Amino acid sequence: MLIRYLHFGRNLSAIEASSPFDKIFFDFQRSSLRTSGYNLYVKEYQPKAKNLSPVNFIKEANQTWRTTPQVTKDKFNGRATVEKEKIIESLVHQYVSEQQYNAIYGGKFSKVNSEVSKLYNECLDIKVKENKDFFLAVKKMYDLKRDSVTNFKAKWCKVNRKSATQFQKLTDHEKNKIKSRYLSEYRLFLDQMNAAFPEHEIPSFLMVESNKNSEKYKHDIRIYRKITKEIKHLKDEEKLKKELKSRVNEEMKKLQIALRSKLGFTAGSEKRPLTPYLMFAVDLREQAKKTTSPKLTAVEIGKKWKSLNAKQKSVWEKKSVSEVNKAKIMNKGAVQRTIQAPMEDCIALTMDEAKANLNNKQLDFYKKFCTAKRKEIKQKIEEEMKLVENH
Repeated sequence: MLIRYLHFGRNLSAIEASSPFDKIFFDFQRSSLRTSGYNLYVKEYQPKAKNLSPVNFIKEANQTWRTTPQVTKDKFNGRATVEKEKIIESLVHQYVSEQQYNAIYGGKFSKVNSEVSKLYNECLDIKVKENKDFFLAVKKMYDLKRDSVTNFKAKWCKVNRKSATQFQKLTDHEKNKIKSRYLSEYRLFLDQMNAAFPEHEIPSFLMVESNKNSEKYKHDIRIYRKITKEIKHLKDEEKLKKELKSRVNEEMKKLQIALRSKLGFTAGSEKRPLTPYLMFAVDLREQAKKTTSPKLTAVEIGKKWKSLNAKQKSVWEKKSVSEVNKAKIMNKGAVQRTIQAPMEDCIALTMDEAKANLNNKQLDFYKKFCTAKRKEIKQKIEEEMKLVENH
């Protein structure tokens, strides 16, 4: 929860909030703090002709306001000032004490309003992990409500692989039973969300009994639409980063394999040796292929591994160590050739080989060179991606 009651920078603050759906933001954003005499005049203006379009209405009201006597304008301006003062008094009374208002904000509402705006933007920042987790949970619940509560018929058809016609054949009692079940499931998930984010105000549109016509509902939905765009943008960025990382790894691997082949390493030895468990899993799957038994799942293999005693597991541990030692012996000459070759060829070594065969100075160079090479490859791929995007 973002609580700003202590020092914020060099200033004190008495405002607190958890998410952009907090009531404080709704109250401040809906309040007519920009009310002017002109706005009140337009609001109460009675046009000469009926059924005027909004544009013509504003045009006519504006022209009439210009020719309105200054005395009348002053009355509207006075009313607007009184109205704003009432709104400010109400908001201050609701969210900060009189002592805080004077001591922290110097009795200036503009500072309170600025603080609320700043905190609102902080609550909307999807780069903050807590905000991101909350927004993803809100989206998940929004989708769940749409599928389970609003459109439970479609969910029943999808889950049970039935058609809409088959659903219509159900009795009213059966339909209500299905609806109640999905509704109960949704309420349960909503309770779990409340428990996961106890300091956050849950948006009104996630409530089962929400009123779509209420101002708070419309306010929260506007924020949600803004958030979904941010989520999409964030996911696109994460996907791009993942793709970039994958391509960098692939290019590094190609470079390493080419150098290993040139220096006489055994083909495939750049791969990490199998662990005892993985060797056991491979053997188990090979045995299964020879029989009519169905494919083994990872869970089943895990259970079989756990059922082995220490002696049985030691067999696979010895096999794993044997394979590691075998690879070391077969690549011993290639490792030495790599160490004696130009330092740039050190990239041919795997991290395990480098740690086992290089001194501290050489290992430090190896790590820095690999990092620099990855950076070089990354920049090249990024330039290629930008060219494709521009075209």
